[in-house]
Amino acid sequence: MITESPLARAFLLYEQSRYDLALTETRRVLAADPDDATAHALLALCLMNQQNWSDAVREAGDAVRLGPANPYAFYAAGYVMLAAERLDQARAAADAAVRLDPADPNFHALVADVHMARRDWPAALAAAEQGLAFDPEHVQANNVRAMALVNLGRRAEAGATIGRALARDPEDAFTHANQGWALLHERKPKEAMEHFREALRLDPTLDWARAGIVEALKAHNVVYQWMLAYFLFMSRLSARAQWALMLGGYFGSQLLRQLGEAHPAIAPYTTPVLFTYIGFVVLTWLSYPFFNLLLRLSRYGRLALSREQTATSNYIGAAIAAALAAGVAYWVSGAGFLLDVTIVLALLTLPLSGLFAVPKGWPRWVMGGAIGVLLAVGAVHAYRMFELAGWGDTFMKRDWEARQLLTVFGYGILITSIGANALGHARVAKG
Repeated sequence: MITESPLARAFLLYEQSRYDLALTETRRVLAADPDDATAHALLALCLMNQQNWSDAVREAGDAVRLGPANPYAFYAAGYVMLAAERLDQARAAADAAVRLDPADPNFHALVADVHMARRDWPAALAAAEQGLAFDPEHVQANNVRAMALVNLGRRAEAGATIGRALARDPEDAFTHANQGWALLHERKPKEAMEHFREALRLDPTLDWARAGIVEALKAHNVVYQWMLAYFLFMSRLSARAQWALMLGGYFGSQLLRQLGEAHPAIAPYTTPVLFTYIGFVVLTWLSYPFFNLLLRLSRYGRLALSREQTATSNYIGAAIAAALAAGVAYWVSGAGFLLDVTIVLALLTLPLSGLFAVPKGWPRWVMGGAIGVLLAVGAVHAYRMFELAGWGDTFMKRDWEARQLLTVFGYGILITSIGANALGHARVAKG
């Protein structure tokens, strides 16, 4: 009778997503043979799935060190480094795996995943198709190919690719989630919702599908449908192209403002365009957390929101409620400083909306610190206005200090809100 090896059992448990048991079995293998590079590689993947980043990175390094000619060791190290946001190391490991075994589609799919993380869609497509040349039914390579095609605007080809993948394996959660996002790109939220729900039925831990459900729910609102189309359009661009588009809009709006001031005759035409642009920019900053806040009123939507989305909606909701309360108090009392309080609280919603949109670690600490400084500057300004105006109606009375504080606060809001986009592209290495 043939007895299954401990390492084979560990691989089977890993494929079944039973990471605790796979980890235990793999440690038994290593207890008998501490220099088994494949066992170290599998252990690294188990630790990665448990988000034990430091140990996963260490084990991945041991696997490569002990198996310099073992392609699986580099393959596992590549995925660990990719999950740990170490893209240069991930690419190096993936290239080494392909070099050692050029005919394995898994290794080409890993290269495609690294390119996808960098939003290099042409390179991701090319790597995925290299893998598919060896195995046309490879699930991950097909999924990456479909995502690359969607982001390159080749949606018909993407739909065909996903359709074939689902026909071969209708129980693959990731493929269903991929189909859901492809349908969102086509502005079909109802059809997308069906695939997101199926993905979560198959894999309740799939955050990508959960995020898709949130977007599909919000897309039932006509306003958010247009904003989602804009967000998805921006997501298809590289970081450089995104910055070029945003800076072009900003400098274009400044040019319109200057033209209107220099030539009053054209001001009736430039002013509406300028205000439309400003309103659109504010909407792009606030629509995501604001519609998350509206989802809190829905029983199903409330369950779909992630912890960070819920926290953001809480902060935005608190700021809006406080601003409304201060505004009502100003309307009732006529106290000028309360209008300053209203303005400060309303403007704080802009950087608050970006707090949880940036990665955990130093980017979020920087964003939180900037918001704290802005809050302090706004509070000092409001207090200074209270000293000047008291409870009277002399709102327009401002001394030099109050004007400077308000100017600093305004520029701080602008810089922090724009900076959130830069911080959102930052990568924080784990482990």
